[in-house]
Amino acid sequence: MASSATRLTDPRPLPPRERVIQLARITGDHLPLVQKRLEALDAYLETPLPDRVKHLWRYSDPLVLLPQHPFVVPQPGPELGTINRTPGIDDVFLVPGMRPVIVSSDSGADEGMTITPLNESDEGIERLGRAVPAQHGLFEALNASIWSCGVMINVAKNRSPSRVLRITHLASLPTTGTRVVINLEPGAALKVIEVHDSGGAGISVLSVSEQFVGRNAELSHLLIQTWDKGTAGHVTSRAVVEADGRLNASLISLGGAHYKADVGAVLDGVNAISHITGMGLCHGRQAMDHHTFHDHRHPHTESELEFKVALTGRAKSAYTGLIRIGETAEKSEAYQECRNLLLSSRAQTETIPELEILTNDVRCSHGATSGPLDPEQLFYLKSRGISQAEAIALMVRGFFENAIIRVPRQLRPNVESTIDHHLSRGGLK
Repeated sequence: MASSATRLTDPRPLPPRERVIQLARITGDHLPLVQKRLEALDAYLETPLPDRVKHLWRYSDPLVLLPQHPFVVPQPGPELGTINRTPGIDDVFLVPGMRPVIVSSDSGADEGMTITPLNESDEGIERLGRAVPAQHGLFEALNASIWSCGVMINVAKNRSPSRVLRITHLASLPTTGTRVVINLEPGAALKVIEVHDSGGAGISVLSVSEQFVGRNAELSHLLIQTWDKGTAGHVTSRAVVEADGRLNASLISLGGAHYKADVGAVLDGVNAISHITGMGLCHGRQAMDHHTFHDHRHPHTESELEFKVALTGRAKSAYTGLIRIGETAEKSEAYQECRNLLLSSRAQTETIPELEILTNDVRCSHGATSGPLDPEQLFYLKSRGISQAEAIALMVRGFFENAIIRVPRQLRPNVESTIDHHLSRGGLK
């Protein structure tokens, strides 16, 4: 526990233990989950604020991302009203203070997929914190102690649901804490979209998503952040991929005022594969900070990462990407690339790629670029009667195209429609 001296000098909000216990009572937690919450609370109290000198926090102030009043026990959230079923998509809505709202697109066959409120799932509680433990960091510890709405997804062995699963996190309270656990048994496959939506001035979001990809299983995971103006938040997403498993992860970052994302995969078996594609549109005075991590722990593992960000106005973007190839991960391959498109002379971007290679006989490389639009291409489009605003939007769309085509085919329309909608609404202003 933190000492009284630490409490007097610590600028973080420090919680009374009784509030966490009260939250556990309201959400109906069983004893193992209550114990995990209290252990996470201890980890939060013992973890100092991130060191701003270190590069992972050089470009983001943790106090801006921390909620001001994270320990007010959430009351039941607003009713969602009428929800229309979307053909081919199962919906789960996570709203603080409510049980998850599950809407199936098709009645009948579950195709081997079960969806359970996290605090009611023994397996979910048992897996909670395996991929993202409370000791992962300050924000992860805080989330693990105060999340108030979560869901457990399990896909049975050798099953592959034809429907897409969409999980929508609604930032509806001043402190929004959500948690997702996804488990694919051996040979299973699943396509998931996680959407972080809503929000507003003064709203802070803490969210953690853990994915477990079993032997020879395949997870396609799309993370979309479209918060309203003024929202600040920290999102962590981490996958553990077993032997012969595959992760196809994509993320799109568009909204909010201050956003920090930590996305990555642990390649925890021979021939495990992870491909991550990231896209961001940053405008106005938005600040986005992305960190990706690939941890190769076994031989013949493979990772690829492509990240693209377009910035305008006085926007700021930071990217750090770490590839770690462990001592027992010989004959592994890894590549990462980050490209930044500067649409304004006042926009700022920082890119820090990192390699940590602890064995021989591997292939590993990285690349990073930053630059403005090609003036000749812009002139060509304008000479064909296209307005400057439309020409810039077309060029930005082309900038993202190579990343879009890396997204799994069934999820690609969601990526295209999200980016096109944002561009049409003035996302470059």
